[in-house]
Amino acid sequence: MALNIALYMLAVVNMLYGAFALVFPGEAADLVGFELRDDSSYGEVRALHGGLVLAIGIVIFEAVRRPAWRRLLDAIGLCFLGLVFGRLISLAVDGFSGYTLTAGAFEVVAASLLLYAGIRRTENQQ
Repeated sequence: MALNIALYMLAVVNMLYGAFALVFPGEAADLVGFELRDDSSYGEVRALHGGLVLAIGIVIFEAVRRPAWRRLLDAIGLCFLGLVFGRLISLAVDGFSGYTLTAGAFEVVAASLLLYAGIRRTENQQ
């Protein structure tokens, strides 16, 4: 039960940020320190920070509700680990950034929850 609540919270955070970035790409870019120079840069923020993050949130939400979708939690957990890897490389190569550290900590928690949920799913099937 507590795991499902945590996964729902993770889903909602992703859906809210994704929707925010779709509607307000300039403000979303400001949060991470991006400068949007032309229409294509707005499209990139809308696509990656908006559409992709919103879709990830929806999949997590539905995976908690629908047993057939739970197998997707592992894949999304691995995607979050990929983000963590990128953050670690950035900290090592680019130097300390409070944003990078905070985002990386969130992504470690997200990956841990998702991969743990995937392991529990596998154990429950055996």
